Amino acid sequence: MTRISCAQGRWRIDGHPFLVICGEIDYFRVHRNNWADRLGRLKANGANAVATYIPWLLHEPVEGRFDFTTYDLAAFIDACAAAGLWLIVRPGPYVYSELVCDGLPQWLWADYPALRAKRHDGSDHGRSAISYTHPDYLTHAARWYAAVLPLLVPRQAHHGGPIMAMQVDNELLGVCSDDRNETSFGIGRPTGRWPEVVARRGALGAANAAYGTAADSFALIRPPERAGSSDSDRRLSRDWQSCTLAAVADYAATLVDWMRQAGVTVPIVHNASCPEAIALFRQTQEQGGAGFAVGTDHYWNLDQDWAQNAPSPQWLRRCIYGLDIQRSWGLPPSVWEMPAGSLSEWPPIGSSDLLAACMAHTAYGMQAVSYYPGKRS
Repeated sequence: MTRISCAQGRWRIDGHPFLVICGEIDYFRVHRNNWADRLGRLKANGANAVATYIPWLLHEPVEGRFDFTTYDLAAFIDACAAAGLWLIVRPGPYVYSELVCDGLPQWLWADYPALRAKRHDGSDHGRSAISYTHPDYLTHAARWYAAVLPLLVPRQAHHGGPIMAMQVDNELLGVCSDDRNETSFGIGRPTGRWPEVVARRGALGAANAAYGTAADSFALIRPPERAGSSDSDRRLSRDWQSCTLAAVADYAATLVDWMRQAGVTVPIVHNASCPEAIALFRQTQEQGGAGFAVGTDHYWNLDQDWAQNAPSPQWLRRCIYGLDIQRSWGLPPSVWEMPAGSLSEWPPIGSSDLLAACMAHTAYGMQAVSYYPGKRS
């Protein structure tokens, strides 16, 4: 039985330090007749692991009808084992991966409008922005995990399979960092996340004094429309951010709990969308418990409007920050998405760019990297 851990700043296999060198191969994008060839090429180029998203969208195209044969997930996992590669699986529920609805079922958005993330004015944030702490969304997500995890648990490394880690969700706060769904947060209601945060100010009079309001109840003190310059606006903004980050931490912890209850024993990870974002996940990391590790995504080139089209000292400075935050939390510094090329002719990504990024990260103590396909221009 193989034991995999991520603690004390290192990934380890059976107690021995292990540098994770991974590449993304999505089984739903590559015909199964080509899996062995692609996996073999990945291994021949120095990788010891492969990662794949598992899109809820594709496996429950109609509500209540799960299909794991059209896109044969189990067969792909077995192919990874046959290739001698470890596997990191990313079952969402949200995966992004440049898919329709960012990998969420289209029926979830179309048939359940109450679950959509909302702006301050009540409008929808976007076609993939779901309010992740809405109780009805959690019911659907739990059903998805109950369907997919039984395929994954028996194929973990600890059971002799290739799965060395699992990822919960993807880039939390990346699609919608300011959800105002009233049901999810209790906005305008006597109970819920937001009124509980406001109530921490003490008596209603103290809250009104702090926020510069004259509300007759905590429920009538609403989050700010946008960050302002006055002291009361700053207090509201700070408290609303605390409320949002607590909701994210609770959501991630819920997903981790579902995995653990289903029998997941390998490390569980999550990826912040950029180096600067990881500091926002301190509470998420704490609530994730032992065997949970937040990492980052490090892109220097996504489109022509990106800050730089090649690795630069300014970019590396940001990356070092992300790696150091992980190290300070006792985690193995891990980059779960690093560009490995471009699908576009411009901006180009060359071999020297890839080498510079890899060597710089290695010099600063990176313990895991997963190369991701080039994104849209």
